[in-house]
Amino acid sequence: MTVLVAVLALLGALTPADAHERTPAPVTSRAFADPSVLSIGAELLAISTGSRAPGAISSSPLGRWKSTGPLLHHLPGWAAGGAIWAADAAHVGHGKHGHWVMYYSAPVRGLASGARCIGVAVSHDPSKGFNARGRKPLVCPAGAQARRADDQLVGRTRRQPHSGVIDPSFFKRGKRMYLLYRTQRTPASIRIVQLYHGGRRASRHSHQILQVPHIVENPVLVHRGHRYVLFTSEGYFGSCGYRTTWRSSRSILHFPTAGHELLTDRRTRVCGPGGLDVTNKRLVFFHGWVCGAGRKCEFGHHVDTRGDSRRTLYAGRLTWRHGRPHVRTLRAAHVSAKKHPERHATRSAKKRRKKHHKHHHKKQSKKPSKKHAKRS
Repeated sequence: MTVLVAVLALLGALTPADAHERTPAPVTSRAFADPSVLSIGAELLAISTGSRAPGAISSSPLGRWKSTGPLLHHLPGWAAGGAIWAADAAHVGHGKHGHWVMYYSAPVRGLASGARCIGVAVSHDPSKGFNARGRKPLVCPAGAQARRADDQLVGRTRRQPHSGVIDPSFFKRGKRMYLLYRTQRTPASIRIVQLYHGGRRASRHSHQILQVPHIVENPVLVHRGHRYVLFTSEGYFGSCGYRTTWRSSRSILHFPTAGHELLTDRRTRVCGPGGLDVTNKRLVFFHGWVCGAGRKCEFGHHVDTRGDSRRTLYAGRLTWRHGRPHVRTLRAAHVSAKKHPERHATRSAKKRRKKHHKHHHKKQSKKPSKKHAKRS
């Protein structure tokens, strides 16, 4: 609750001029792809793609973000090594009986080259990391060199490639918990499976809720009114054309093939805005490419990955108009210090609030009377 109040105060400090005049600055200078951001008391914890899921913590969406190091303490026995992709974490339960779960995708042997499966890890303090749970994956197709997973994608059509699963995403509606994920290769599909036992076990029967001939990934589901809204990333992640889209449905088990654009390089002035995550209902985080001063990110139809090119973290405000989502990117006033743009952004917001408070106080104050002065 404390974080939410602070976030709303910060969003209110941003003027309309901030939203239209400047290209948004990332909220951290470090590489931070496929973000998942949690609210923990008065702080925000972000998880990134990388070796054992690196994290960062901050008291404000605009930083300063401090590295926590890898959040997954060890790889499970079924994993073949390599980076952890697109982990997602959530709190399950209440009070002392509650705990945190993190879902992640790791390489596995026995399937197509580069195939991955999804595992689960648990923690009572996510800022200190998670411990991989169980000797088997939570979601993994048959044929992998691993113990039989809870969800083996039974019923998947023969037309889909026999490969792995990535991009796990937690969703809760009432007392029911679900996990969404993407099947690798194309045609790509998004599937959903119900979770049990505090989010640590999955049903054997998952359902395909979306399939498209091109790349669709990073599913994030929210419920609003009488409808479900599914956010996804589409296109090739290594291009500025990578984008965030949304779809709406009354059923949690089926979404239309055609999606609506939400974040694009044209709308945001960010190269390849994708990997969106929703935090506290009003705040979103996503990644985009940064390629160095004075150099364009895209070379042809691909990002120029030479030098210090990297995907890093951006923040935005989520609003709704007539049932349609809109994202207003949070922008720093001006980033003069390239090494720490988040520090300057926070300082600028504080200056605006201080100036507004001083003006308001001066307007409301009155000259004390002589009677009051004598009493003083």
